[in-house]
Amino acid sequence: MSRKHFVLGQQYFIIKHLDEDLKFFEIETFVFRAEAGSDQDNTLAKRWLFQSAHSFAVKGPLTPSPHGKNEDFLAVGEDMIDDLLDLPALVLRLNDLDR
Repeated sequence: MSRKHFVLGQQYFIIKHLDEDLKFFEIETFVFRAEAGSDQDNTLAKRWLFQSAHSFAVKGPLTPSPHGKNEDFLAVGEDMIDDLLDLPALVLRLNDLDR
């Protein structure tokens, strides 16, 4: 169970490595929009919903559907939660990549 806390409207980042040597990467930016599901509800796993930064900049804040699929959003489960970095964590991770 993750204890990570996300702030509504704050930007978060994912570093995607493009090669096996981890020399080339890109950074994707998302805006936290909502939580879906609950720990007590066995029918819907807890997820965190992020709107793509491009969508947020062009369309403004959208309301995610907890059950529908939408190309403007990324639904993140427990297995991917640690991949989302706030700005200070992104800077630290980038400094580590430089070594």
